[in-house]
Amino acid sequence: MAEQFEHHVYFSAPAYASGSSPALAQELIELIAEYLWDEPVQLARCCLACRAWYYAASQHLRRSVTLRNTNDLSNLARVLASARNRRYGRALEDIDITDNPTKPFAHTFPSRVRGDLLARLDELHFAQLDWKTVRPYMPFFTHLSRFTAVTRLVLSQCRFRRAEDLRDIIKCLPNLERLQLDTIRVIAESISLPLRIQQTSPAISFNRKLNSITLYTFGDYDSPFMADNMQPLHPNVIDVLSAYPTVEHLQLDTTRFISATQLRQFVNAFPVLRHIHLECNPEWDILIPPAESDRSLLAPTTNTHTWSRVDLSGVSSIFALEFFEFFAIHCCKLQKLSLSLLDSPFHGLQNITRQLLQSSGALLTDLWWECEVRSDEHFSDNVLPPLMHNTNLEDLFVAFRLPISSFQGSMLWVYNCLLTLLSYIKSPLLRIVEIYFRLQTPSGPHIMGFDRYAGTAGSIAVFHAILSRDIFAAFDAHCVVRVRFVLTASFDSEDAAMSELQAAVEHFVIPLFIPWLARGVVVLHLPDDSRIEHPPKHKPDSCR
Repeated sequence: MAEQFEHHVYFSAPAYASGSSPALAQELIELIAEYLWDEPVQLARCCLACRAWYYAASQHLRRSVTLRNTNDLSNLARVLASARNRRYGRALEDIDITDNPTKPFAHTFPSRVRGDLLARLDELHFAQLDWKTVRPYMPFFTHLSRFTAVTRLVLSQCRFRRAEDLRDIIKCLPNLERLQLDTIRVIAESISLPLRIQQTSPAISFNRKLNSITLYTFGDYDSPFMADNMQPLHPNVIDVLSAYPTVEHLQLDTTRFISATQLRQFVNAFPVLRHIHLECNPEWDILIPPAESDRSLLAPTTNTHTWSRVDLSGVSSIFALEFFEFFAIHCCKLQKLSLSLLDSPFHGLQNITRQLLQSSGALLTDLWWECEVRSDEHFSDNVLPPLMHNTNLEDLFVAFRLPISSFQGSMLWVYNCLLTLLSYIKSPLLRIVEIYFRLQTPSGPHIMGFDRYAGTAGSIAVFHAILSRDIFAAFDAHCVVRVRFVLTASFDSEDAAMSELQAAVEHFVIPLFIPWLARGVVVLHLPDDSRIEHPPKHKPDSCR
């Protein structure tokens, strides 16, 4: 018997201005609106007639435009050329242009669409540009310079003959503030392709407003350039991007760099950098062994620019240590820190993290900490961020990926973790506290037994004493604490093992947080996505 799928279609009939039906059928109204696709101002007027016209006309009105071929470009050029549609041009905010490798048209866009008509165009996105053998003539850059409203440029899955091509595009946009490059490939100079490289007009000035650069690899494997672009950045591209000293924000895919030295030199090229975000774990060799991290790295120096925010996502502890070894002096006054590790932090990383958090002190307001736990057999505070000096912390997110060898051992680890973490908190200004425990069951939940386990009366009393600290007195007024238990294994939510796990976690965690449940401070999220926000009507056996 063939498997059947049920689809839900949500639809509400349009409401009309009067109780009677409109003079025109809804199908005819939609047909008229579709016919007016190239008259956006008229469509906008239709939206004001009644709801029937609004639902039909609003589908054709967008603040963003996508161009996939020459016909799309011709239609947009024709709409904007009409004097009646000038207000539509002033409403456009985003244009996305995906070039056709076999029939390229993107090089004609600036000359066919007048940039001075797009007063609110904030973002311009070019995809699949192929300038490997030829590139546009001088008018392309001249006309592109008239898009003075553009503040964000996105280039994705593009190939250029030389890095100067990328530089010239950036130079053409006088008010560009944010640059995003996704899998950009530059072909080195080749004698077999003796092309004369055009130079941009002297009238095009060098951009002095660029303050954000993003380099990453999206991974669209349908792109014809993907296999060619999945390579490290060409050194000339790095040189071009390093020429903008006004950049304050960097978001980088570390796999696009060939070495730690190249990455460090690139980052050091931006003297006013405020926020750096590094993603993915590189494959290069670590230059500094972990044993060297025991020394103090935050000796004061003069005229050193400090960063306000650091994000490391999906990196190893070794890489995180190397990063902080290189840039510790810039991280001593952080306001926001995000550290998402692929493994468990070791002593060297914990030592330097303690120095950074201590030096940041009351300046730190946001902390994100995520790591792997090697084993649930023995708890070590190396997996916790030391928060004792961060007295103005406002947002705290902590997550642990915890392998379960025995349920009782895992819950004992969770108890010690919660007890230590809550005792570290010294900030009365916390607004959001998120604590995640991602329980990993290698053998599957249907094989492992979940015997109910609860702490002793003495251990629960100690935990309640921590919850009663003066620092938590104002939590019910402005703070929300969420403790989540998530099972990473995939299984049926109605499975008996799920019910068994649900009951076991509930039996363990509710007695610990009864004081906060009574105050409405904490929300407990259980493995089946259910929530506990109030204390049970009957006192748990472990609390009697």
